[in-house]
Amino acid sequence: MSAARYLDGKMREIRSSGKVIGADRIAVMAALNITHDLLHRQERPDVQASATTREQVRDLLERVDLVLATDSDTSKADS
Repeated sequence: MSAARYLDGKMREIRSSGKVIGADRIAVMAALNITHDLLHRQERPDVQASATTREQVRDLLERVDLVLATDSDTSKADS
């Protein structure tokens, strides 16, 4: 149950930023952010990801940001 509350909190943060619209997109961003946070935690060295994994997560976050920015620009142009 705490995992659901944590995810809900992250989704609310993203929704309140106003940068992402749509529950599915908010959920994906929350999942990526949680994964990114987990991979960069210093508290548990046994959970540390390889440099390759960290780079892949960074690349995914950049791609999602780019797609969301492009989609946002397209939506504004259509209005």
